[in-house]
Amino acid sequence: TTLFSGSGGTTAGVGDAALQSYCQAYGLGWSLALNNAEPASSIIDRWMKNLVVAVVWTGSTLRFVPFCDSYVDTNPGFESGGGRILRYYRGNLTAVASLTDNDYVQSDEEDSDPIVVSRVDPWDVKNTVRINFRDRYNYFNDVPSEAKDELMAELYGPRVERMGSADEFTHGSYAGNAVQQQLQRNVAVRQTVEFRLDPRWCILEPMDILLINETTLGFVNFPVRVKEIVEDEKGILTVTCEEFPQGSMTGTILS
Repeated sequence: TTLFSGSGGTTAGVGDAALQSYCQAYGLGWSLALNNAEPASSIIDRWMKNLVVAVVWTGSTLRFVPFCDSYVDTNPGFESGGGRILRYYRGNLTAVASLTDNDYVQSDEEDSDPIVVSRVDPWDVKNTVRINFRDRYNYFNDVPSEAKDELMAELYGPRVERMGSADEFTHGSYAGNAVQQQLQRNVAVRQTVEFRLDPRWCILEPMDILLINETTLGFVNFPVRVKEIVEDEKGILTVTCEEFPQGSMTGTILS
């Protein structure tokens, strides 16, 4: 970790890519109460969906990687003073490799291109995101929080994504930050890229950043983020990535 001087130089701050730093810096405070029997996988899936975080199993370590693509230091609700340590989220956004035409493996299908690109139609983009949280200022009643891209909703009509219940959020600003993150991701990340690589690239992991180059498609150092890697019986890797418009998830943080 790297230490930064806090407000007035009196409070130390911690800056790294840890999940804890992301949640505090971005304003995603939780109040947890697990009082019902539920599979652990279901709990983790719900938590990570609400936090807009990916779960990555490396074969030896379970990693939690936020989709947040910018430096964050707001710390809403965690003002300095009283011995509190401010946190600053610095995600690892450096590309691990740059791929060229020489790296892609041709598909077994003769008419298939080395890189397959798909894009979500603007009419199908979820331009409104809703979540339910337990409002501490309303006797912990179930209250909805919503974020909407007004322009896309006007152009293509409202398309609603319901993130479900997030009883762990008990403050409107925390739930608001979560739905805003998911909304910006829905709107900005609409292009998927799929290609095949030889076994040399087995070092790649989901959430790694790559730069891809492809003459026909006009990709020149086009940034993508790895979503999934599937290895076949021959050791060939099918890599599915999403576009990575860095900075697209930077927005107003509620406090």
